[in-house]
Amino acid sequence: MKDFIAISLSLISSIAYANLPKPNICGLENADKIYPGNVTGITSYPWAVNLVFRDTGRNSDLFHCGGSLISDRHVLTAAHCFDSLSDDFKLQHIRLGEWNFQTELDCDYEDYCNGPILKLGFEKIVSHADYNKKTLLNDIAMVKLNRSIEFTEAISPVCLPLSEELRNIKIENTRFTVVGWRNNRHRNGTYEHASSIKLHDWSLAGVDQESCSNMNSEAVDFSQLCAIGEDTCRGDYQVFKLDR
Repeated sequence: MKDFIAISLSLISSIAYANLPKPNICGLENADKIYPGNVTGITSYPWAVNLVFRDTGRNSDLFHCGGSLISDRHVLTAAHCFDSLSDDFKLQHIRLGEWNFQTELDCDYEDYCNGPILKLGFEKIVSHADYNKKTLLNDIAMVKLNRSIEFTEAISPVCLPLSEELRNIKIENTRFTVVGWRNNRHRNGTYEHASSIKLHDWSLAGVDQESCSNMNSEAVDFSQLCAIGEDTCRGDYQVFKLDR
């Protein structure tokens, strides 16, 4: 199955299209096994990336956001991930090939193991110039890794919807899959980072903009996608792909 990330292309102009991976390299989903609940296969979504932030006040590293690998040196994520950065809270590193938070070597229920998790620094973070913190319009950012990587079964990019057909697809006839390490809510209303230790996925149904606007208090912008399903926003950046 070929997978495409469904997201704005506004920042992609900073990457030459010629440098983006070809369809025979990107979007190689390996979801051929069924696991308990919504737990994914160990290599089902090899573009899922874990962004780790350093909290100096707590003296700890925290999973704060996820992202999608789109090339051998670029990760697409959400601009709101970087709203509260300071000297005491900043992006520390990026982890690729992650599945289980509690292990450095990930092995599945049949004792199949990935290679070691790849931990990288970053060169720069670029948020959309028109990102609006209040409305979350243009909530997209790109992280440039500090070096290029080689792709493996557990680490490879998702495809971008560059073709006219994919960019004009009817959302109401589409199902989406969201992937991430979501947080669990405690009884006292707080959230524990990375409390779901294995990568999960969820299915959402696409909704056209007019119907979506009628269901919300605010109109949906033309640059936004609307989908209905279980709330996935707590602790995830949506590695958001359309099912073809």
